[in-house]
Amino acid sequence: MTVHNDDVVDVLLGQHDRLRQRFSLLRAAGDRDKKALFDEIVRLAHIHEVGEQAVVYQVLRDTVAGGTAIAMACAQEEAQIVRRLAELKDLGVGHPTFDTTLAAVHKAFLDHAGHEERDEFPRLRQYLPKQSLYTMANELRDVQAMG
Repeated sequence: MTVHNDDVVDVLLGQHDRLRQRFSLLRAAGDRDKKALFDEIVRLAHIHEVGEQAVVYQVLRDTVAGGTAIAMACAQEEAQIVRRLAELKDLGVGHPTFDTTLAAVHKAFLDHAGHEERDEFPRLRQYLPKQSLYTMANELRDVQAMG
């Protein structure tokens, strides 16, 4: 059994960091590595969205002052990013507009991550007991492991 010492915010921040790193690597990658890095970004973004939808947003709505508006805005941002990544996947990394479209998606992701880190995450820590945040982290990992 793996023991984790991080709460749900720590897990989500780590996912943001991994996505930021992968976007940076992708923008600098040669043709050979581009597809694998892009596929990883698509997978990580999807997993992040699924986890927040299943574990975080309902708690945010139910527990946090202003949580409904924050959850709705963040969910819409994530859905748009995942949708745009799917469109890019359909185009393929060799498409002439891939890099410029990727730059726009990267910016949308950075804006979204900043929104969560500024508005969502501090409120989760403010309104929820530490044990709830640890429980949510385990639930998030379980949901994300499935898919």
